[in-house]
Amino acid sequence: MKKIIASEIAVLDSNVHTGGGTDVTDKLQAALDEALSCDGVHLVVDGAALVKGLKLHSNTIIECINDDCGFFMADHTNRPILTNANWALKGKGNKNITIIGGTYNHNCTKQDHDVPASQYPNPEGEMTPEYAAIHRIYLMEFYGIENFKLSGVTFKNQRTYTFTMGNFKNVIIENSSIDMAEHVHPSNQDGYHFFGPGQFLTMRNLRGCTGDDFINLAPDEMDGKSPITDVLIDGIFFDEVCQGIRMLSEKDGLLDRITVRNVTGTYRMFGFSIIPFITGNTFGNVGDLYFENIDLRQIPETYHYTPMQFFGAGGNIKSLTLKNVRFHNPVRGSLVFDIGRPFFFAPDELTEDEIEEYNIDMSQYPVKDWMPDKQYRPTIGTFTIDGLTIDTDEVMNDKNYMEFRYNFDNLILKNIHVFRKGDIPASGILFKLANEAKIGNLIIEDVFAEKLGAVLSTDTGNEIGLLKVSNVTLKDGGKIFDTDDASVGATLTSDINEVTTNK
Repeated sequence: MKKIIASEIAVLDSNVHTGGGTDVTDKLQAALDEALSCDGVHLVVDGAALVKGLKLHSNTIIECINDDCGFFMADHTNRPILTNANWALKGKGNKNITIIGGTYNHNCTKQDHDVPASQYPNPEGEMTPEYAAIHRIYLMEFYGIENFKLSGVTFKNQRTYTFTMGNFKNVIIENSSIDMAEHVHPSNQDGYHFFGPGQFLTMRNLRGCTGDDFINLAPDEMDGKSPITDVLIDGIFFDEVCQGIRMLSEKDGLLDRITVRNVTGTYRMFGFSIIPFITGNTFGNVGDLYFENIDLRQIPETYHYTPMQFFGAGGNIKSLTLKNVRFHNPVRGSLVFDIGRPFFFAPDELTEDEIEEYNIDMSQYPVKDWMPDKQYRPTIGTFTIDGLTIDTDEVMNDKNYMEFRYNFDNLILKNIHVFRKGDIPASGILFKLANEAKIGNLIIEDVFAEKLGAVLSTDTGNEIGLLKVSNVTLKDGGKIFDTDDASVGATLTSDINEVTTNK
């Protein structure tokens, strides 16, 4: 592998924070192109380079020696800082690419959000109309990658997505941060976005701020059919992100064997969203998802174009498990868990002023709780919460904490504690069965709640095949069960306690 020192072939007189200097795109690209005639290139960047975008070939390493070294995107370039040279939506593109250290500043206020595909062509291949017509301007953009590693990078001022990758295998992204010092408002400035097909993705020790999703796994968003499987997301730190982690399987694209653990920090709109999103008679294709050790704090929202829940999930999901989740001191009285609802909708909080200011096309929003004909309904196989602590105060008065819609084979809710501080009335519902909820086995175990109106409440038409409840205590509340409107096939209860303390 040929080692090239950037300062020996180019004038590195820019600044990764403020820009300026000499455009050295051609000289650095010529150095990177040498990978085609040898067994690879290791480009060591020992200063700050002003560029208009670089293409990486197979067997390439870019290494910046510290955070003051790296790249600043020239004004009005409307391209990524880095892409791979041989884009491929399917099959092989490039392999063995490593990016180490440095700061990559996309200069977001001087780039367009998107350009016509005729001006900046997308990779050739099957695409949904939404992606075929335009090309969004990403900070880094890769398609067709095998054996990729990115470590120790500071992404700065992304225009739309920070890091975009599709058609990948064996990818590691670690020890990196997103510094969105400049917010182009209103506009989405996302973090890490992945399109299928993809397999074997590891993301660990990542921090930062985004103006939309921090991480998005979207297997079939680009073509309606590709999968993403075998993903580990471990050690994520939200720094006032607008939205946290989103997963989108809209049609046939399988999303399976996904583990997310050790997530902390602050968010504005939602923490997690796992839904098909687009209305229709398909509900995605999700296998097994596992979330563990989650502690996120709500902070005031920036806007209201999206629902304000902590965790939303819906569509066809075989298994979804949450373990050891803490939710402390919410700043607004919004739904905490919205489970079963498959489609996006306009929140009640969305104002006419916001619609006008952000130029929101309301025709894109379906009617809230819109569903197709009755023969089409989503099913969640097994949904499990094992270990949840919520503490709050009057902000959640008269609110539902969890709502469950449509079909569940097994709904397991255990080891859950809800504490309500202050001299406040008993109000709100912990577990609410809503739109057409039909539960095969509903298992509730080891629950303590205080100052709630009910632990379990149902609507007319709800069905429960077997209701098994054990070790449930409601302190200074209304009643544990408000299920007279539901059809319950069989009930097994033990150690049920409604307790009123001395005032």
